[in-house]
Amino acid sequence: MGAPVPVNSAAPRGRRGWSLLAVVAGSTFPVLAACGGAPAAAPPPTSTPATTRVAPPATTAAPATTATTAPVPVPVDDETQVRAVIDTYWQEWTIAIRDSDPDRAALLATLDGDAKDRVVADLRKASQLGQFSVRSADGPVPHRTLSVSLAGDAATVTECAVDDTSLIERSTNSTLNNLTQSYQLTTVVLRASGTWRISNSKSTSSGSGASECQL
Repeated sequence: MGAPVPVNSAAPRGRRGWSLLAVVAGSTFPVLAACGGAPAAAPPPTSTPATTRVAPPATTAAPATTATTAPVPVPVDDETQVRAVIDTYWQEWTIAIRDSDPDRAALLATLDGDAKDRVVADLRKASQLGQFSVRSADGPVPHRTLSVSLAGDAATVTECAVDDTSLIERSTNSTLNNLTQSYQLTTVVLRASGTWRISNSKSTSSGSGASECQL
């Protein structure tokens, strides 16, 4: 197989009100005897009717409001962004080759220039030939970013990858190639309009198995 192109509140609390019963006690008032006469019998005691005061209905406190402040984004340094592009490329490339899909947007978003042209051409050719590639394991092909050298809006990346995919004939589902190859790669990643994309990549060495990429 040819070397793959990397692109690589607090809840409101109710205030419970209890009804209070206030009773005014009855009172007895004495009547004095008239002058020169026998004392008049005291009238039977009278009492003032009890009155009841009901407490006002309980009220529920309004929920507390807390002012919120939008989070401040944490700046991501250039090297971290470049490494993320490389990782995203390998992930999306591994998905695209399963369907030989040259139009996969998430893959194309990591590419530009020569790298984009080559990857699209390879996927389109495989589609026309009725071929696709798959890994026996889950996830993207094994890869590792070894170093990133930055110079303004350009980054030179040294990386390695292990192509352990199998090339399959779609009509017969037969395996055409299942040899594992590993590669050392030099990849150029450029920034345009604030976005890093892989512009070019070339293999500097290759070998059978994982000899060129000790993960």
